[in-house]
Amino acid sequence: MSGTFFDAIKAGKIPTPECAKTLGIEILSHDPVNHSVELEFEGRPEFGNPIGHVQGGFLAAMLDDAMGLAAATATALIRKA
Repeated sequence: MSGTFFDAIKAGKIPTPECAKTLGIEILSHDPVNHSVELEFEGRPEFGNPIGHVQGGFLAAMLDDAMGLAAATATALIRKA
């Protein structure tokens, strides 16, 4: 497979995990040199707590996805999928 792991996900060659789909993940950019990734998540109304903010458990899951993908930029396997 040519390109990077992230390009393969964007192209649909590697399926997005169901949990990440639930969170509305979108990979905006990635930088294997600086080991960073920029993501966007959809803060859906059903994620809200009684005062209308995204509940902390959903935020933690979003952070988990972000940190996992950022760490993935440091592996040789991910750089060339």
